[in-house]
Amino acid sequence: RSGNPLAQTVRSRMRELLGAAGRYGELARTLEEDARRAEVPERRRELLLEAADHYLSRAGEAGRAERCLLAVLEDAPLCAEAVAKLVERADAGRRGPDVEAALRRTATEAMAVEGGEDAAERAKLLSTLAESRQRWDDDDAEAHAWLGAAVALAPYRTEELLRYVAYLERESLHRELADQLEASLAHPDLPEDQRAALRVRLVETLGGPLDDDDRALAVLRARPEDEPEDRATTRRRLELEIDLLEGVDQLEEAETALRRLATHVEAPQPLLERARSLAVRR
Repeated sequence: RSGNPLAQTVRSRMRELLGAAGRYGELARTLEEDARRAEVPERRRELLLEAADHYLSRAGEAGRAERCLLAVLEDAPLCAEAVAKLVERADAGRRGPDVEAALRRTATEAMAVEGGEDAAERAKLLSTLAESRQRWDDDDAEAHAWLGAAVALAPYRTEELLRYVAYLERESLHRELADQLEASLAHPDLPEDQRAALRVRLVETLGGPLDDDDRALAVLRARPEDEPEDRATTRRRLELEIDLLEGVDQLEEAETALRRLATHVEAPQPLLERARSLAVRR
């Protein structure tokens, strides 16, 4: 029995001796056997992961390693270490039906609950699974669904967000794109240095394909005064603001924005002339 302290000590010493002798295949099989005897699930996972590591890195028995990793996911489908190792095998072309089924169960489990303290960890798992699938087929619908679920779980994680935004733009899913950008901008944990560029993309989407100038202007006006942005983003934001203000006949505000934009370009004269023409029209 695994609960017997003496037996545990004997087995632990046996593993030490096998490792010291370089008999890694036997060591891995001993770990696997001890995992089957383990009564505590966490200990069982530790032993199986250690066995898989020896099988993969030292014993050269990848099939046995895969068996251990699949056993881990059977008990704990959100085990990041097991998922990472199986994804690595899948990316190397060893994408059998058992591995596919296990990784799909992981994705289903990760999407099962909205929010929660482990939302960011589940988002990372979904992102890893989606990225692996997309390496083989960039148009894989299930992969895009997993990526979208990752962003929904953690809309402030820019790694997944930017990939998802690129997908929505490529597929011309403008309404979904605008909704996602608004949700991310509303999240307090979105990095400050990403906000300005994402705000510009949202305004471009609202004022362009969605033809919603009022909503686009509202997004611009909601921008905090101290929101950091680089010069290129500032210029683009002001260009969008000017076009939108002219479009809704708010010429005085458009003129003011033109004069601000003129301070950010090397050749301000055309902008100043345009501002004067707006002043005449008012």
